Amino acid sequence: MSEVSVSKLAIVAVVAGVCAAVGTMFFLSEVEEKYRLAAEPEPVKMITIIVPRINLARGDRLERDLLAARSIPLEYAPANVLQAKDIESVVDRTLLADVNTGLPMTWLAVTSTKARNFADVVEIGRRARTMRVSEVDSIDGLLRPGDRIDLMGTFELSDLGYTETQGGASSMPDDVLIAVLENVEVIESSRVDKNGRRYTYNTDKNSKDGIDMEFTLLTLNLSPRQIARLELAERTGSLFAVLRNPNDTGITEFEYLGLDILLTKDSPPSVDLVLGVDGKPIGRIVGDQVVDADGNVIGEVIDGKAVAFSGESLGSIAKNISADDPINRVKEVADVVRDANGNVIGRIVDGQVIDRSGNVIGTVENGKAVSLSGASLGEIAENVSLDANGREVNLEKSTVKRDLVLGSDGKPVGTIVGDQVLDAQGKIVGRIVDGKAVALDGTALGEVRRNVSIDNPIFQIAEIATVVRDSSGRIVGKVVDGNVLDAEGNVIGLVDKRGRAVSSDGAVLGSLESGVALDANGLELELTDKETVVRNAQGEVIGSLVDGKVIDASGREIGTYQNGMVVSASGEVLATGVSIGTIDTIDTEGLVDADTAPTSIRSSLVDFVAGGTAEEGITPVVKVSLQ
Repeated sequence: MSEVSVSKLAIVAVVAGVCAAVGTMFFLSEVEEKYRLAAEPEPVKMITIIVPRINLARGDRLERDLLAARSIPLEYAPANVLQAKDIESVVDRTLLADVNTGLPMTWLAVTSTKARNFADVVEIGRRARTMRVSEVDSIDGLLRPGDRIDLMGTFELSDLGYTETQGGASSMPDDVLIAVLENVEVIESSRVDKNGRRYTYNTDKNSKDGIDMEFTLLTLNLSPRQIARLELAERTGSLFAVLRNPNDTGITEFEYLGLDILLTKDSPPSVDLVLGVDGKPIGRIVGDQVVDADGNVIGEVIDGKAVAFSGESLGSIAKNISADDPINRVKEVADVVRDANGNVIGRIVDGQVIDRSGNVIGTVENGKAVSLSGASLGEIAENVSLDANGREVNLEKSTVKRDLVLGSDGKPVGTIVGDQVLDAQGKIVGRIVDGKAVALDGTALGEVRRNVSIDNPIFQIAEIATVVRDSSGRIVGKVVDGNVLDAEGNVIGLVDKRGRAVSSDGAVLGSLESGVALDANGLELELTDKETVVRNAQGEVIGSLVDGKVIDASGREIGTYQNGMVVSASGEVLATGVSIGTIDTIDTEGLVDADTAPTSIRSSLVDFVAGGTAEEGITPVVKVSLQ
């Protein structure tokens, strides 16, 4: 090979190497740039918004020098935020809510039109009125626009026209406290010193009130009638403000209070409770809202019914329950196990028996409670009310009443909640239509029983059975498909063709009795309870008496009982010569509608002994209806 050829090849090789190096450099540079770009965060999209330079309150007018522009990431901007480009449209509008320095504002926080004065804050049909409240210490000047308050005042009844000669009672106190306005909205509030200067913050911490203030000015959102009431109250008495929770819709339970209240014990007021299907309190009613034990609003009262926010029924309403009623201590309703002395030794949870310490002490097998070693623990009792410590709550003194539906056999079908009938599991099994219980398929569901005491044994009925009693009246067995079974479920006899309960060797076991109520353990329940009723002049029951109100069979309030009369809400006398008495709520006369008041029919069962000659001195006793 010639020298020229070798030199040419060398040059080509050098050029190729340089090209490869340069290509590799460019390749690596592109890869590096790709990864660098991938590692960098995406550029943040910014938006310029309008923010207040100082804290502003509802009712303030948005002036240009009170506003500033600020850039924030778009992802942090609230919906409908006021943007800097909208400044000309925003200026001179009025705030509908408080806003804080430097924070975004939305179109929902300002009026829909520009406003040059405070009047634009007042809703159409409402009025704003400013008043002085001298009792600053009652709320320590903490009121803010949007708060809700009650206005109360002290008055002399004689100044209000209540004198003995003008219809007032001689025992009426002179100095009284009256709730003038309740649940009114504060539009604007300012603290004012003795010279009339307004302040927002305390400046002198050494003085009693910070700035030697004598009163607070409140601007309230009122109706014209409320303004008239407030004007008259200011002229005749001394007013003070009481702050309330904005979700509290309750009202005071008194017309006025005198000095004599200081001489009486301060007792907690009665409350209206909402009870679940199992009888456990779900919450109390405050105004038109249902509040649970933790203070959370869980529902509302609509048309007299407790309804959850989902629209479902919360439970039945028990009214005027005293603070010391034992129902208030019920935290759980559960199936429990009782020992031989009747004491609760554990509750049943998912087939296990758990004591008050949370230890598993047994299980439920074949309907029996047995220990971990297999020994019997005791009897099972259903739907027992327990307190927070797992102790049984004695409800004998409870004033709570419930409405329920009894089947044709006398066994409870369900509890009435509103216009629905719910079974023990809370499932809807029927409705109340025109005062009658109707199944979902339209057929009759059973008999409606109103105002049954919550501790009534009727709630414990597990079955209505035909039983066999021995000569001492003790139940020795129940009849199932013609066989006589003892408490353990063993066949100890049968009912022969003559209608006798006999053992396998033909010996008579005892007398038959039908319609006997038994609990879950097969024990007989004594179903007697008294109910106060109102009878007309003919002695017919026209309703039950509950807290002075006369309730007919459909649960409708028809009037009040007053001195031997039933008087409607309009003052019309519906019946005279009526009397008050008691009946058994289980074996009772059926309540009748006051509009028709037909002769009532006794629905109780009686013992009937058939005629003829009984063999071996045993005559079957059968329960039959008086109808």
